[in-house]
Amino acid sequence: MNGDFAHTKPVPAFIGVSSTEGEGADRDETPTLAKAIDRAAQLAAEDGHAGHLFHVTIEVIPEAHNQWVRTFRAIITAEN
Repeated sequence: MNGDFAHTKPVPAFIGVSSTEGEGADRDETPTLAKAIDRAAQLAAEDGHAGHLFHVTIEVIPEAHNQWVRTFRAIITAEN
């Protein structure tokens, strides 16, 4: 096993939100997955991770009374 593993710092996660509920900094008329990913990527770039490869986890929250999407959340984690 490589000894470098013990010295790596935790990989940060960045969460981008596109929602009709005003979650996070922005409220969208129509939430989209692209907006959520763009917002997460912007946060990562601001933290010095521009140009890195990311893993993406997507959360989709529907409206309570139907299956329209109320919120998309994109959670991206940079690879070491």
